[in-house]
Amino acid sequence: MITLDPVHTRIEKGAQRIDQRWEFQTPWIQILEESYVVHNSRRMLTIRMNGEFVEVGSFLANSEMGELVFQLKDCIIHI
Repeated sequence: MITLDPVHTRIEKGAQRIDQRWEFQTPWIQILEESYVVHNSRRMLTIRMNGEFVEVGSFLANSEMGELVFQLKDCIIHI
């Protein structure tokens, strides 16, 4: 789960319960999208701040990943 507000961006990962949690300062985060080829083209989305990064959406299809990138950037612009 990704939660954004003007001060903090929180990322929580886990199945049925939260196994990992990160918190970044929203004004300082970067949303980076990278592509690489293994057997199929794969997009990778990371949220970064000050050298710390978290990959998000690795389970999404490429088209869904593009929508997530758009939505995250749109949210950051409007908060």
